[in-house]
Amino acid sequence: MKGTNFENAFDVQIQSKQIFEGRVVDVVNFLNGTLRVRIDELDKDLLDSELPLCVPMNPYTFLKITPKKGERVILQFQVNYDTNNAINKSQRYWTTIVHSSPIYNNFQDFYNSSSNYNGGYFKDDVDFFTKKYDGLFPSSDDVCLYGRENSQIRLGNNKIEILCGLHERGNPQKINTSTPIKLTLDFKSESTLTASANKIVLGSNLNNDKLSKKTESQELVNIGKPIPYGDKLIELLNLVRLVILNHVHPYNGMKIDIDDLVQKLAQYDLSSINNKNVLTI
Repeated sequence: MKGTNFENAFDVQIQSKQIFEGRVVDVVNFLNGTLRVRIDELDKDLLDSELPLCVPMNPYTFLKITPKKGERVILQFQVNYDTNNAINKSQRYWTTIVHSSPIYNNFQDFYNSSSNYNGGYFKDDVDFFTKKYDGLFPSSDDVCLYGRENSQIRLGNNKIEILCGLHERGNPQKINTSTPIKLTLDFKSESTLTASANKIVLGSNLNNDKLSKKTESQELVNIGKPIPYGDKLIELLNLVRLVILNHVHPYNGMKIDIDDLVQKLAQYDLSSINNKNVLTI
């Protein structure tokens, strides 16, 4: 195996460094987080295929975050050698992906990102503390897990939020006010769970082939049955009860008199009971 070039990197004090930054050149195995990572000041004489494997230092088995090819990662060696080619025989570990701003969660190229681990700096493209971005990013008290594209889980004070679609498609700096999805567990004055989306589909896995298969969300929306509004259903049932208790037959075998209550029941818009945006299957 060719050695990493320590001796010729005179422009950087390689021997004293403990933490390095590298560019991901290959995702060898996304299931266990194995990469090949190029460290520019050390790997000048190596082809990408000759780079040693780099494995995750963090508990990747339980928290899977796979760097993408071209991204910047922070890495360390199991053993630091003073010089010569022996460094390539030491195990490499990557610890984290570096993005200069949360708006680049989906991807940021190595050459466009920067890091404060190695004399670099973080420079946000926008001021995230303006009122314009309220709700788009977690608060300072939140513990937050970001997805790559437009998804978050926020663990706040007596509050958990699962969020998707907070910003508009393709524009992470503009709040989505029309189609966000939120599931909120709130334990303040009382325990409350709220769910909001343009379409909500509810169903049980028991004896339900539609849910047991890999069915797309839109297909479930198309086959789902509307759930009635509780207050509208009670309004209709009360009206039916009043008609039953108060109706009058002019004579045995004749139809009931069409009074105001009966007329109101006859003209009741039954379709108004259905909530066409909350469905069950």
